[in-house]
Amino acid sequence: MSTRGVLISFCCVILAAAIVDSWPISDRTDKVKVIVVAKPVDSSVFDESIVVKGFSKREEALIREALLPKLGGQCREAFHAAGLPSPWQVAWESGIVIQYSRDLYVKEAGDLGLLYTETRNAYQVEFSTCRAQGGTVPYILDGMVLTTDGKPHIFLHDSAFVGRSFWLGTVSLSDVLTHELLHAAGQPPTPGWLGPLSHDLAGLKNYDEIIEACR
Repeated sequence: MSTRGVLISFCCVILAAAIVDSWPISDRTDKVKVIVVAKPVDSSVFDESIVVKGFSKREEALIREALLPKLGGQCREAFHAAGLPSPWQVAWESGIVIQYSRDLYVKEAGDLGLLYTETRNAYQVEFSTCRAQGGTVPYILDGMVLTTDGKPHIFLHDSAFVGRSFWLGTVSLSDVLTHELLHAAGQPPTPGWLGPLSHDLAGLKNYDEIIEACR
């Protein structure tokens, strides 16, 4: 099996200035951004359906916080409008695994939940470019099963936690997760007219609206 056959695209964002950061902040007028979820989120989803492993307690807390609006109604409707199952639906139907990209360098493919060493090696190469904040191995890609547990596996790089930065070319953790959840839901790479100079979903209709709806 070739590397080309198993390589899927990563959230390699260079035009970060086009995406607005979603971290809650306070300004001088004490205005605070409030994330509204359509329905109360059952926290058991994190124990039963979304596995977060390999991170520090602080990083895991940041991931959980960033995931909450993606399990709400607004994000669900945005995914459905794109013809994709929502993150909530993916979590409950198959489960989702979120793990550190550094594990790709120290663990065997089977220990990562991947069927093929070629898949692991391909992700090592992409994360080694230091451009990818995240990458997703879906359960099935082009009819080929890639994971051992039937779940999509999302890998996050250290840079996923640095926040939005024009100079570093990074976006917020929230936006990284939404991007990767689109891949986990089955959206294949859809590059825009800038090709590799932008992220691999730049050509997806209403991409920006989906990102905003899931913040």
